[in-house]
Amino acid sequence: MKRLRRLEALWRLWRVRWARAQMTALRLFVRLVPAERQRVFALTILVGVLCGLAAVAFHLSIRLLETNLVGRAMNAPGHTWVAWTILTPTLGGLAGGALLQYVVPEARGSGIPQVKVAYAVRGGKLRLRDAVGKFFVGAFQIGTGASLGREGPTVQICAGLASAAGQAMALSRENLRRLLPVGAAAGIAAAFNAPIAAVT
Repeated sequence: MKRLRRLEALWRLWRVRWARAQMTALRLFVRLVPAERQRVFALTILVGVLCGLAAVAFHLSIRLLETNLVGRAMNAPGHTWVAWTILTPTLGGLAGGALLQYVVPEARGSGIPQVKVAYAVRGGKLRLRDAVGKFFVGAFQIGTGASLGREGPTVQICAGLASAAGQAMALSRENLRRLLPVGAAAGIAAAFNAPIAAVT
């Protein structure tokens, strides 16, 4: 119980400090770039860099998990590799399903429909929590051998980062909606290692 209370207190403290840091960054950004049109342009560049880094981290996480979990299962001594080859994706699927059910339900699916709904209905708003959840759940499930592609999750992660950056910098609904495809395009470019293809 005491540990849970400490964690709750730490979480509240972190949220307060994050909100203060966000407000300070917003004031500084508005002072440096007063026109919203210029802020959108600056955020476009920043979002491209952030999305590239996030996509690389996502792909490296998948590779690391594949090497340490699936690779070790395949190289287990004797005939135990058969059991580990079956258990690894099964346990990965169960853990991923539990996370999707109880922690980040918006991270379900490929990720692309969520981005389309955010663009068409929610004015470009995606929660950062869902993007972070998609990062961890997607990396864990793909890394444990699930037959999923990395393209959809990469698009949702990058679009979520773009939306979070736009919301943090207090963009209007119209400009936030314009920024969302920037993140999605960066995600497509990173997923396919084709930076020019996402523009067309």
